[in-house]
Amino acid sequence: MNPEMNTGNNRETSTGSNAEINTRKTLVLLFTYARKHWIILLFLPLLMGVDIGFEIGVAQVQGLFIDTASKGVMTELMNVTKLVVCLLLGAIVLLALHKHLIVKLLGYVHRDLTLKLFDVVNYMPFRNRQSYHSGELVTRLKEDTEHGSSIIEALVEYVTVFVLILLSFIYLIKIDLVLAVLGAVSSPLLFFIGRFFDKKIAIQSDDVQHKEQALRETSQEFVQGLPIVKTYRAKGLYLGQFMKQRKALNQSQARLAMTNAMSRGLTEGSYQLIYIAALVFIAIAATRNTMTPGAIVTFSVLFELVVWPVIGLSDQYSRVQEGVGAFNRIYRLLKFEAAGGTVGKHPLSSGAAGETVGKHPLPSTPGEHTSTSPPDGDTVISLQNVSFQPEGADKPLLSEISFQLKKGEKVLIIGPSGAGKSSLARLCSGLYEPTGGEAFIGGDGEGDDSGLVFVSQSPYLFSATIKENIGLVKPQAKDQDIRAAATLAGLDAFIDGLPDGYDTVITEQGNNFSGGQKQRISLSRAFLHKECSLVIMDEPTSALDAANEQKLVDSIRLYLENKSAILVTHRPALASLADRIIVMNDGGIAEEGTHEELTRRDGFYSRFLRGA
Repeated sequence: MNPEMNTGNNRETSTGSNAEINTRKTLVLLFTYARKHWIILLFLPLLMGVDIGFEIGVAQVQGLFIDTASKGVMTELMNVTKLVVCLLLGAIVLLALHKHLIVKLLGYVHRDLTLKLFDVVNYMPFRNRQSYHSGELVTRLKEDTEHGSSIIEALVEYVTVFVLILLSFIYLIKIDLVLAVLGAVSSPLLFFIGRFFDKKIAIQSDDVQHKEQALRETSQEFVQGLPIVKTYRAKGLYLGQFMKQRKALNQSQARLAMTNAMSRGLTEGSYQLIYIAALVFIAIAATRNTMTPGAIVTFSVLFELVVWPVIGLSDQYSRVQEGVGAFNRIYRLLKFEAAGGTVGKHPLSSGAAGETVGKHPLPSTPGEHTSTSPPDGDTVISLQNVSFQPEGADKPLLSEISFQLKKGEKVLIIGPSGAGKSSLARLCSGLYEPTGGEAFIGGDGEGDDSGLVFVSQSPYLFSATIKENIGLVKPQAKDQDIRAAATLAGLDAFIDGLPDGYDTVITEQGNNFSGGQKQRISLSRAFLHKECSLVIMDEPTSALDAANEQKLVDSIRLYLENKSAILVTHRPALASLADRIIVMNDGGIAEEGTHEELTRRDGFYSRFLRGA
């Protein structure tokens, strides 16, 4: 069963607390991505050892220099200097390699996690996808994946610092047990002082992230709706909302910054007091001549390595928790795969309102309402008492729909606005899942070019060339095939008249093309798939004038030969393509029959023709 999603920033899943993921589960999930790059993981412990050795070595070298200089033997001092310089150069190279490998591993995990989320969003049931704001999905795909993958770096630093503290403490014991105990007591004290603010920081960070997301969504909608904003002079309304959200965000960011400053200040202040106490003990030891000058310097540096890194340890712990929070938000998307079982089985590559090409039965739905077995060999689509009611809707958009589409049959669906025509088209394409009844949808062809083609009434053009937009889901298509598809859609003369022809770049959302041109590019995508067995077109000619519409109807007739098709329209020009006509009204089927039969009845269809 696929979980339901509610709209809004406080969206919760139907699985409740099961949608949350703790630190241990986060690390396990993250390791499944990191282990693919096992060669890097193999070298990391060695390079972490170099990092630790470098830090401890610096302390020892300082003491060694001072003791050697105290002896006054220049030859020995020069030999030590040469050895130290060689070791230092080698360590610098290895430390650079260490950082390089961590950055590469982070990049790989970020890439793999982002691709996984792209896949999940692609296969997510369409109605669930609609419950997310596009700005929120972009945040999950870009920022949360980055924060989540950064756990790896934080974890490496965490382990490195922990081992460094442990080894420094062991070395301190050899020099002075009393001072070593002081360091052992001080370290956990500093760590837990930092933890005192963790819960408050986590709550405030989550609040900031939600308000940043809300502000991003508002800004995105303003940019996308700029023509409407300018036409209706609605800038003031937008600016009022923007300033209100910006003020709330500023206040939340200020509270978070203050809490972080208090946490950091209290921790660093405590460290300074502890370090002063340690210096007092070191001074006492020096007056008793129990430590050489070099040992005093070494001890001071090592004591700092025991106590000061705890602050870094605390920072890395906070980074891990931040990453866990990001993974929680990512997990709410990833859970669709585990819960629904539809991910990876039903390819639904959709545009803004859905343009799909693929071969798939209708995904399973809550309540076991869907059948994946065809009633007989000649049936392409079968709906039995199918209903569809989006979550939160007062009434179903489709109610008790029953009909069958046979191989090679063309069915025209007409009706007034709001009758449920587009909802039925999306359900038959697999974008919507029925909430009641039994349904089967399938193709009867074989190969990559067979299956279902869905043309949306709101074609979406990507920021790419015309050629790339037409060949979107068939990248192996040859130039002559793309040109033939464009010619069939009546675009060839227009494209040839452009300075760059088929290499003309389409701007965001196709804003440099008219509605009719965008619609014909969308049809060209469909025409490129010559061997598909099932075609669903939702208002394919709505943006065209009468003359161009009739030319395109002839092209559609040619394209639909030997294919099964459902054509949704409110214009009578497509009626000549239909073997059968279904008239919808108020979410149900009002009439059904051929053109001649429905005309004789003088019902909904006849009134539709008279009003066209």
